[in-house]
Amino acid sequence: MPCLLPAVLHFNAKIMKNFSSIIHLFVLAVLSLSPVTPAYAQIADNGPEAPKQAEAKSKIPQESAAGALSISTSEPKIEMVKLPSGISMGKYEVTVSQFAQFVSETGYSAGSSCWIYISGEWTEQNGRNWQNTGFNQDGNHPVVCVNYSDVQAYISWLNKQTGKHYRLPNEDEWYSACQASSDGSEYCGSNNIDAVAWYDENSGATTHPVGRKQPNAYGLYDMSGNVWEWTSSCYESDCSRRVDRGGSWYLKPTSVRADHRGWDDVSNRHVSLGFRLVQDP
Repeated sequence: MPCLLPAVLHFNAKIMKNFSSIIHLFVLAVLSLSPVTPAYAQIADNGPEAPKQAEAKSKIPQESAAGALSISTSEPKIEMVKLPSGISMGKYEVTVSQFAQFVSETGYSAGSSCWIYISGEWTEQNGRNWQNTGFNQDGNHPVVCVNYSDVQAYISWLNKQTGKHYRLPNEDEWYSACQASSDGSEYCGSNNIDAVAWYDENSGATTHPVGRKQPNAYGLYDMSGNVWEWTSSCYESDCSRRVDRGGSWYLKPTSVRADHRGWDDVSNRHVSLGFRLVQDP
């Protein structure tokens, strides 16, 4: 800090008579030399929840500028469509952002490995999970790499948060919703696969944001293609395996048909497998 005493001694006699004024000027001069914290270094007080929210954001994938991932802290919302049977079904598959809210609020861990599809072969790879699928996803993509237990944990949390009763559809409920009053379409909503589904010839080997294709007659999107969907139905009476429906982004058209069915071990996580909810009245 530069010395201010010479400047003080050269004040004229009138100012020297008013010693208190000199002291005042001296203090002001010293203060003017104090460093100022730059704006970018200032930390806003966001309350006691700020560190927790910042930590949670670092753990989940971030979208591109076209659609930044925003984790809602309000009551979870799932868009539902009322079906003639009386139940309601999710208009879309559960998305990355919806699952991220659950993980953010509960700290739930959905594993550290996932089955991925490389050059026509499936391999379980460590370090892959719903946050790191191996292809680009934003918050509007269907969440994948979730096994049956992960799905049930999400549903349990959602029911507590909303006071409603969500669950997985059974296979019959899923197929009835796909067919939408028995329209008889080869795929869920159309005989034209490209109108309603993401599959191997148009997907680019990745999932796509929900709701980009034509819905079926009930207003349900992506019932064919994009990702397989867990159901609650046991496969051939073996409840260690559950039925999947709908087909996925890597499959040929024959495997995305409305009547096609698959199954998975309840412990498996796949980059091709997600879920859709139903809600009881």
